[in-house]
Amino acid sequence: MLGYSGIRQIKVFGIFLAGFGLACLLGSGNPAWAGPKNEQAKNVPHTQMVALANSPEGKKLSKRAKKVSKKCVGCHTFKKGGKTKLGPNLWNLFKRGKAVTPKYKFSKPLTKLGGKWSNKELDSFLKSPKRFVPGTKMVFGGLRKSKDRKAVINYLRTLAD
Repeated sequence: MLGYSGIRQIKVFGIFLAGFGLACLLGSGNPAWAGPKNEQAKNVPHTQMVALANSPEGKKLSKRAKKVSKKCVGCHTFKKGGKTKLGPNLWNLFKRGKAVTPKYKFSKPLTKLGGKWSNKELDSFLKSPKRFVPGTKMVFGGLRKSKDRKAVINYLRTLAD
């Protein structure tokens, strides 16, 4: 059972994912990986994201976000300055190097990858962490559905300074 902060985190996750996802879909001719190269989606005001999240399409995305995020919040936090749990905090994931988080000891195979996460690499990792990085400490089996992985990746891109 999730406590108040866990439920609140899922609601925030849902609103931002729904708004960001819809902004990507509405603001780009190529929404598949609507990440930082999509300036229209990147510059959508927060109020517009919330309005989009309250639309019927947004509610569907928010529902998916809530479902998917339940798989993450047991081991990870998403807030800036969030604590390390079983897994590292995911704030600024795309701006820092792979396996670089203060106060978290990553597995050697993951630290050897080096560089920063790309959408494609993170997609492969989220699909099957143990297949992408044999010897990883991450015990999660992976996200089979590509729409779930893309939703998580787009959400993670919003978590940055």
